[in-house]
Amino acid sequence: GTGANIAWNIALLGVTPTLVGNIGPDGYEYKKILEQRGIDISHLDVKDTAMTATGFCCTDRNGHQIWFFYRGADAVGHWPEMKKEPSIKI
Repeated sequence: GTGANIAWNIALLGVTPTLVGNIGPDGYEYKKILEQRGIDISHLDVKDTAMTATGFCCTDRNGHQIWFFYRGADAVGHWPEMKKEPSIKI
């Protein structure tokens, strides 16, 4: 999702971002990839009771769009307790 995309690009700039969120059991492989790319995933919580949240955009021939969202793991998750303040050194 958006947070992972932003974290990925921040990591490309040489900074270690922290990704905060909830994923379902379908996100284990992606979680490993994010960690390998230098993203702090210590606040990425896996919820085994729901799949990862998803958004779908449908566009008709006239360019009108409607979005559909599945809240998934975000619906059963919570905001984690952040023990340390993140620091950014550029």
